[in-house]
Amino acid sequence: MDFGLTDFQQSLLDSARRFATDKIAPEYKAGDKACAFNRKIVSEMGQLGFIAPEAPEQYGGSGLDALTSGLITEAIAEGDMNLAYVPINASLNSSCILRHAQPEVVEEIIPQICSGEKLVCIALTEPRGGSDAANIVLKATKEGNHYVLIGEKTSI
Repeated sequence: MDFGLTDFQQSLLDSARRFATDKIAPEYKAGDKACAFNRKIVSEMGQLGFIAPEAPEQYGGSGLDALTSGLITEAIAEGDMNLAYVPINASLNSSCILRHAQPEVVEEIIPQICSGEKLVCIALTEPRGGSDAANIVLKATKEGNHYVLIGEKTSI
C-alpha cells in the first residue's frame, strides 16, 4: 500500500506553500498588528481553490478529499496560523450547510464561502462540554425577527 501523495496532491501542496511563502507570510506582522485578515489575500486564496476545497465544483469548490484539504490548510498555516482558520472554518461550515440547508441557501452561500467573499465561523465550545459537538446545550429560539440564545459559550 502506497501512503505517498499523488502527483496532483503534491502539485497543490507546492502551490499552497508558494502562496503561503510569497503572499501570506510577508503580510503576517501587519495583520497581527491590525488584528485583521487581509481580505485581498483571502480572495486570492478563494481564487486558487484553497478555501473549502472539498466543496463540490458546482458551488465553487474543487471536490477534493479531506486529506488534500488538510494539506492545503497546513501549508497556509506555515505562512500565518491565524489565516489558516479561514479554510478550516469554511470546510467545517460548508459541509454542514451542504448536508443540512435548503438548496436555495446552498446555492447562495457556498460559492461565497469558497470565493472568500463570506467568512464563516462556528461557536462550539461550552463551559461543561468543551468542544463536544454532540453535547451542546445552548439553544436558539426565534422570537419575531431575531433569535434569543439560552445558555453560554466560552473561549469563542
